[in-house]
Amino acid sequence: MDARALFLGRHGGVRVLWRGAFFTAATLAGGMLVGGLFHPLLSLTPIVGLAREWRLPLDEVGIVVALLIGTVATFRVVDRGPQDAWARIGLHRGALEWRVLVTGLAAGSLAILVPSALLVAAGRLRLEPQPGAESWGATAGVALMMLAPSAFAEELAMRGYLFTALRDAIREPGAIAVTSVIFALLHL
Repeated sequence: MDARALFLGRHGGVRVLWRGAFFTAATLAGGMLVGGLFHPLLSLTPIVGLAREWRLPLDEVGIVVALLIGTVATFRVVDRGPQDAWARIGLHRGALEWRVLVTGLAAGSLAILVPSALLVAAGRLRLEPQPGAESWGATAGVALMMLAPSAFAEELAMRGYLFTALRDAIREPGAIAVTSVIFALLHL
């Protein structure tokens, strides 16, 4: 096997292993850029105080930015900037249709609410008032601000470029299986 065959598949595209490796390296470089340059600069502005007041985890926002940097760099360098790059990972204007968003919100909410309701019904989960909680709505808003960046980072990492590269190599069912296993392993 020559060096070219090591890096390129039979159709001339970069092999999925190298695409994933480049994406990982570009994301890590993006993380170093965010952590080493952007966060120190942000600390000189009122943004950090506002983020604390709103309970927005800037470290998680930094991870999202690093993943976006890794995605853009990989699309431009490895995939040579396909015109439909953002559509390939589901981050295009068409994905912002209200029906798509409502369906996703409903599916995600049901995936949390149904097991929670079953646990409450079985007596394995209790709802208790929290001291100092303003209201249910305010608490839900704080939870959303704290958890949304993490959830978006997880989805971008598993279902973004990595999923796209795997889908190109082993088709969608295989890509779903591999990214689901990696996602599960990250949560052990």
